[in-house]
Amino acid sequence: MGRKNGANSVGNRPSIGHHLAPVAVWVLTSLAVVGLFYTRSQQVVVFGLVQGRVFDVATTCTGRVISVNVKLFDRVQKGQTVAVMDIVPDNKRIDEQLKSQLETISAQIQHLTAQLIPTQERLVAEVSQTETARAKDLRQFADDVDSMRLRVLELRARIETERMTARSMEGDIAVTRKLVDANALVVEELNKLLRQYATVETTIQDNQIQLEQAQKNLDSAQQRLASFSAMTVEHPSVDHALEVIRKQIGVQEHLMNEVTTQLAVLRSQQAFELKSPFDGIVSRIALDVGDVADVNASVVRIAQADPTEVLGYIDESQASQIREGVAVEVVRRGPPPMIARAEVVSVGPVVEQLPTQLWRSRNIPQWGRPFLVRASADMKLLAGEKVGIRRL
Repeated sequence: MGRKNGANSVGNRPSIGHHLAPVAVWVLTSLAVVGLFYTRSQQVVVFGLVQGRVFDVATTCTGRVISVNVKLFDRVQKGQTVAVMDIVPDNKRIDEQLKSQLETISAQIQHLTAQLIPTQERLVAEVSQTETARAKDLRQFADDVDSMRLRVLELRARIETERMTARSMEGDIAVTRKLVDANALVVEELNKLLRQYATVETTIQDNQIQLEQAQKNLDSAQQRLASFSAMTVEHPSVDHALEVIRKQIGVQEHLMNEVTTQLAVLRSQQAFELKSPFDGIVSRIALDVGDVADVNASVVRIAQADPTEVLGYIDESQASQIREGVAVEVVRRGPPPMIARAEVVSVGPVVEQLPTQLWRSRNIPQWGRPFLVRASADMKLLAGEKVGIRRL
């Protein structure tokens, strides 16, 4: 009997160990589950949308688009010209006024030229009678300066008049080119305008060359006059005789400068540049060449490149775990996937409805407290992209 009982006791030992193993597994599993729930409650995993600035580049007054210097989805830099506009109101009327002023100045120049020749002849006769040959040479130098000044003024008037003609033809060419593209006009009309425009441009270049030479001649004449005057005795009586004409020449110079300044301002308004306010990407081109833009319509829309701000939303039950300065991780699902450290910079004061993109179900709205996270620009985020946010 004793041996039988001893055998039974030995056989029961493996049975106890067999029952303890499942219990240990269940205990470890429970601890792991509790640990996972605790870790998840500490991380606070939510989703957010990348926030990027979008700027509509527009004009402050009504104008016509002359050129668009960028293409859709081009990267642009701050200060880069994205479009050029003509913002001059009633352009033709202003051109006519300036053209009339130039014609008036040209007429005055011709009048002074007609007065200068007989005055010069009279002075030469007086010098030959009352002064020495040296004084006569002095008058000749002065006459040369006056003639060169008139020549410079005349050429400047011609150049400005021809430039106005060229600008007027540019508008006609643009309109004709559109009509030709629309098969509303034969191409010969466009070619005719282009040949006329080329002729005007050639004339402007020729007159510009003559103006440069005339200016050089004027400088040389003034230098000769200055050098000669230093070696001779002045004759106030003779200078007084030409003072009236010289003052009138000075008046015409001032008038020419005023018209030139007005033309410069007009040209800047006819080529008003719209520039990018920051580094970004062209996301929309609303208008094309020839379209009319006003203050209520943008010409180009630019989106911020590589935005760094993420707007997340956290459930009310976990809102206490998010506060300003908390370190988080921004998780980008890709492509390419990336995880980077970030920081909560501000927390919203109210609970609001989440954007539709963040709803778990499209038919069930969700609510949460918004908070703003600033991520690294190295993540190359896209505006509107959905990313994950978890607390460290």
